[in-house]
Amino acid sequence: MHLFRNRHSQQKLALQRRTFLKAAGLGISAPLALRMSQLAIAEPGGANNRFMVVYVPHGLPNEHYEVGDNCDLAQAGVGILSPLEPYKKYLTVPRGVTNNYSTNHAAIRSTLTGNGKSNSIDFAIASELGVTAHALAVRPNEYCGSWGACTIAEDGHLLKHGGWAGPVMNPADAVADLFSGLSASSSPADSVLQDAQFRAAALQLTEGEVSSMKAALAGLTAEENKLQLHLESLQAIRSNIENPSQMVSCDSRPSLPLVDAAAGVDELAEENFGTLLKGHLQAAAQALRCGSARVVALQLLHTNANQMMNFPGGPGIAGSHHADLSHATTASRREDFAKAQKWIYQTLADEVLSVLDVPDPSGAPGETVLDNTTILVCSEIADGAEHNSEHLITPPRPQFAFQGSEIGTYLPWTIIGRGGGYFQGGISPYVKQEDHRNVLAAVAESMGVSLTNWGGAALTPTAALRG
Repeated sequence: MHLFRNRHSQQKLALQRRTFLKAAGLGISAPLALRMSQLAIAEPGGANNRFMVVYVPHGLPNEHYEVGDNCDLAQAGVGILSPLEPYKKYLTVPRGVTNNYSTNHAAIRSTLTGNGKSNSIDFAIASELGVTAHALAVRPNEYCGSWGACTIAEDGHLLKHGGWAGPVMNPADAVADLFSGLSASSSPADSVLQDAQFRAAALQLTEGEVSSMKAALAGLTAEENKLQLHLESLQAIRSNIENPSQMVSCDSRPSLPLVDAAAGVDELAEENFGTLLKGHLQAAAQALRCGSARVVALQLLHTNANQMMNFPGGPGIAGSHHADLSHATTASRREDFAKAQKWIYQTLADEVLSVLDVPDPSGAPGETVLDNTTILVCSEIADGAEHNSEHLITPPRPQFAFQGSEIGTYLPWTIIGRGGGYFQGGISPYVKQEDHRNVLAAVAESMGVSLTNWGGAALTPTAALRG
């Protein structure tokens, strides 16, 4: 047995040395040649899945959200989800989800914790993966300058990381943690290249050099290894992407102009809402893209926030998000609320989805970052005017009902991304009165984390989400 291990180790060392010499003989730089030799003896590994939860309070008017059985994003009124049309293949819209608490104030703190007592879903997933749960927020409370000084009721809390967690309010303050380990000026020549860095550096090779390395590798070993997969991925990138610069290098912090624009602004000033939101989204998207952050939670507003929605760069809607829009009962004002919520989805598409719909530095050939990401957009409430957090098949007001359908109102929860192949995408299953904790269990399962007993209940991941 020992003799076999020694012989195997010697064979791997010989393969590593010969791969290095082959690469060096082609004129490839020493750091890149060294990384190639290491990948030649490395076992293939799966991509790094990412998770992001985006909390948007106050629900929405479902007559402008309902997508039907065929996931038609533009069929309902304003079409709140229509900005996600370019990413429809990554979209899962579970219709009929209900909170395990039927009233919205109790539902607030159970939205991501399941019962207000367990750690929130972001922290539960991050803990199992052994990574950091990054908590960000845009004006999480409009009456105090720091989370610790707030005097809000406990039911206003959302994220629990051991105790109720205070999110970072300015994206400029979050950058150091989101990009921990990446220097502002590190060079690939300064250290042995990592997998994502390898691809970025190797993209500079000519097609002939890549082909020569593939041929050299085939002559050295018949076993599939990481180097073979990386070289195949490079060729797929070259043939399928017109702009190879979209491939993120992840060897240094990217340029973040929207984050820079938010630095030093007043986090509680209503006119800065758009600036702060876009800064947070840009920082989170770039960190998820290169894998320096794998779990991010972003809270938009406090659950009773009266943020005016005519801030610079916003949807241009007169009225406050909570009292004026979410509580509206007239058709015109409910349409205004729908437009405000649609703007949020458009901003998410512009600043996050477009950034993640690129080749995954850690994935297999042809995979995008969105293929290996789960983004959950959720709220604590279904219809703000009704103050209901459960799925109501027959809403009290007839103008909220849908002709020819038993579906009335339900939690507007949207999943974007395929979660490493867990979610099929492009579907909108009707999961009649499904406990929202089962949806969270499915989200966790897409990240390789089992939540069979969490949030005060035994859970079964919602099977319909997988298609």
